[in-house]
Amino acid sequence: DATLLSAILSFSRNTLEFTFMKHLVLSAALAIPTLLASAQFGTAPDFNVTDIDGNQHQLYADILDQGLIAVVDVSATWCGPCWSLHDSHALQELHEAYGPDGTNQLRVIFYEADGGTTMADLEGNTGSTQGNWLDGVTYPIVNESPVTLNMNIWAPLGFPTVNVIRPSDYEIVLDTWNLLSFEGQVDAINGANIYGIEPGVD
Repeated sequence: DATLLSAILSFSRNTLEFTFMKHLVLSAALAIPTLLASAQFGTAPDFNVTDIDGNQHQLYADILDQGLIAVVDVSATWCGPCWSLHDSHALQELHEAYGPDGTNQLRVIFYEADGGTTMADLEGNTGSTQGNWLDGVTYPIVNESPVTLNMNIWAPLGFPTVNVIRPSDYEIVLDTWNLLSFEGQVDAINGANIYGIEPGVD
């Protein structure tokens, strides 16, 4: 029912604490999976962003055109489910195993989706953050203001959204936001239709 969906989404978007916490809209996703899936997945638009260390990352030229899977975690420092994912170290382990210092099959990027986030927030030094987001993380962290990624594409159902992008056609094929283990992340990527790349195989 389109009217029911509109009411659900309007409620979630009008409540800041609820807006980007995806577990609160799972009921809507289960009720109308086809509609929400079509809104979430599709061709990933190119981006060129600069991380907190001053390094630039272009989605197409630097990652996908090199035959690498892109894993783009769109989160916010105040978001509880985002912190749960971060604190699981699943993406860090994915980066270590299959990133540039591993088998070199994918790239992980953390994108802070709240344009008001400060370095102090990332470091866990304010009351509006879940903790220290930099500790133990060796993959790129992007914190820009204003935010340049379109959240209707990159996080249409809320935070966190972990976009897994296939290099052959630039398609977002997975959202692994709720997989809080390295093994779960690997199994999901291996189960996707990503031709010629099998991160779970040494």
